[in-house]
Amino acid sequence: MEKVVVASQAAGDAKGSKVSFGENSPAQAKGYQFGMVAVFDSVEELDAVHGDDNVEEAKTAVRPLLDKVLVVDFVVGPAAADAATPASL
Repeated sequence: MEKVVVASQAAGDAKGSKVSFGENSPAQAKGYQFGMVAVFDSVEELDAVHGDDNVEEAKTAVRPLLDKVLVVDFVVGPAAADAATPASL
């Protein structure tokens, strides 16, 4: 587990992203034991990690622990205060 945490952190640090990895709370895990979140400042930074040595090392460390993988990429727009027109519900 420690190897995965260290490799994940190194992968994030190498590209300037923010990476968080840890065990899920059993009550909220919905069957997933571990979770990892990586936050990038731009789509270009996200694209730049593909094939990066540190990222590949992190993948190699975590793969033996996994039965299934769920990956979700999404882009978040500007904060509501920065948006030209406020969101309306």
